[in-house]
Amino acid sequence: MKKLVNIILIVLMVFASGCGGGGGATGESFDELLALGQKYLLEGNYEEASIAFTAAIKIDLKRVEAYIGRGDAYTELKEYDKAADDYEMVISLDLTKGDLYRNRIKALRNGGEYQDNEGNRYDVYGKHTKYEKNKDGYYIWEYYDNGNPYKGTQYNINETIEFYEIFESDKDGYLIKGTQYNADGTITGYYINEYSSNHEHSRVTRYNTDGTIAFQSEYR
Repeated sequence: MKKLVNIILIVLMVFASGCGGGGGATGESFDELLALGQKYLLEGNYEEASIAFTAAIKIDLKRVEAYIGRGDAYTELKEYDKAADDYEMVISLDLTKGDLYRNRIKALRNGGEYQDNEGNRYDVYGKHTKYEKNKDGYYIWEYYDNGNPYKGTQYNINETIEFYEIFESDKDGYLIKGTQYNADGTITGYYINEYSSNHEHSRVTRYNTDGTIAFQSEYR
């Protein structure tokens, strides 16, 4: 019943704006429908969100925000091809969005996951992971869709977690801090990376949990 009421509300908004009768929709009506779609998206009402974003798109075909919102709604509804279509439209309207959506589109077209030739795996939300084998087992990097790492996990040869790290980056994308945890979530220490004025790695300092320095290395 609630879903039906929401859909009727969207239809009424479209007709009130003049969109339904072919007469003079305003920029404000687009913004209202966009805000409504975003509200439904946050509430988890993905079908209603897709309808609201579609109505906004009919008012203005060149505003990327509505395509992004509808693509996000379609992703949650597991309508992956429709989501990929919307993200492709986003890139066509704004080429600067390409790095954010290209691998996400490939994951959507591939049914949920895409892996490139370098071992990077991407999911339908744009997040990706990288697998690195080492002498103790393997390490999994996890990245935000802007390319910055946010977590790394070390697994032993029996595929159980040895430890994990949470990373923090600065506004330019440089890794400045990593906090290390045991598998049970206990903090074991952290390290701080420092960079020169031309962004070259100059020093890393490892700290114990009490704030004392465990070791320090400088790069020249």
